[in-house]
Amino acid sequence: MKRSLIQTLVAGGVLVGLVGCGGWDTESKYTQRILTSSTTTGTDGTVKVRLPLPSDFATSKVLFRFTNVEEGQTVFVDSVESDDGTVLRRLFSDVDVNEMPTGAVSAQRDNHFNWPIQDGDADIGSGKLLVTIGAVTATGATLSSGSEIDITALLNNDPDFSSGDLQVYLHWTAGMEEDAALKADVDAAVERMIDIYAAAGITVTVTHRTQADDPLLAEGVWSRPGFGSPEGWLALSESTDDLAIDIVLVDEIAGVDGAVLGAAGSIPGGILPSNRSGVILSTTANSGPDLVFSADEIDLFGTTMAHEVGHMLGLFHPVELDFARWDALSDTVKCQAAPGCQGQLGDNLMYPTALCDSTTCLAQDVLTPGQISVMQRYGGVR
Repeated sequence: MKRSLIQTLVAGGVLVGLVGCGGWDTESKYTQRILTSSTTTGTDGTVKVRLPLPSDFATSKVLFRFTNVEEGQTVFVDSVESDDGTVLRRLFSDVDVNEMPTGAVSAQRDNHFNWPIQDGDADIGSGKLLVTIGAVTATGATLSSGSEIDITALLNNDPDFSSGDLQVYLHWTAGMEEDAALKADVDAAVERMIDIYAAAGITVTVTHRTQADDPLLAEGVWSRPGFGSPEGWLALSESTDDLAIDIVLVDEIAGVDGAVLGAAGSIPGGILPSNRSGVILSTTANSGPDLVFSADEIDLFGTTMAHEVGHMLGLFHPVELDFARWDALSDTVKCQAAPGCQGQLGDNLMYPTALCDSTTCLAQDVLTPGQISVMQRYGGVR
């Protein structure tokens, strides 16, 4: 992956934006707290956000949503510090673009960032958590001063990083749920996803929704989250607003190759409303050329669900298909060619492609301890 111009502008330096934030509004939801505020980038295009950690709430993990409200502009995350100014992670300036620990270093209009990211990251502690963010101009060429950034932080007090619960909404579009055979196959695939996550210590609860629950679901044409018509994703996530992962089932994903099985909004993704909050899955791509699910294809569909939700929880592919980029975990092999990668990582849940021959597909349900540590630290797992 080539370094972008904006990365080149700040490479080798430390971003030193103004420290600031307006007041914070607080809301309690289930066992979690939601804090909201806004801030403005300083003269160098960055700002240090000071998140207050409530003294009556033992925060163990935080999921941020940063939204650049300026037309066409984006926002990225540079670094995380403890209350005393100790740098816990420097991301944007120091990250190896070939081993990304979080997608939050990439500038996006709605940017989601989770802390801690993985095992080995410092505990959140008390006082304040400091996160330096930066705004990028609409051209993508320079940092932007005076940009208004809306901030939402979901605080979780789950002290146990070995188990947790995850809520999922499965949205049926355009009346697809009326196909009894398809409904049965999807139900079987959902059980496959639930089993994969159970092995990682995460209990997944799935709630089905149709156009009877939300008129938005009468629409059958959906693009990937954040692309095409992102306002649909924002409206859908706002209509539920229940701290759940949204999965949208469609016949085909608009605007992509028909072979694409599914896509997630970002890494990590949001359970807070945004135009990137969600996963989209194609039933046509997953059912094969005959459009009828075999047992192997049901297994593949369930694995695809689990894979895309894995991206939402912060997981990258252990290796990309150029075999020159990897995740940042120490227990996934840094292989460099297709035969070796398929042999060493092909059964991993997050392998970037299904491995099938004319008769069957390789089961892809393995998760390493490092990958599980990322999933368990996601702010939406409670």
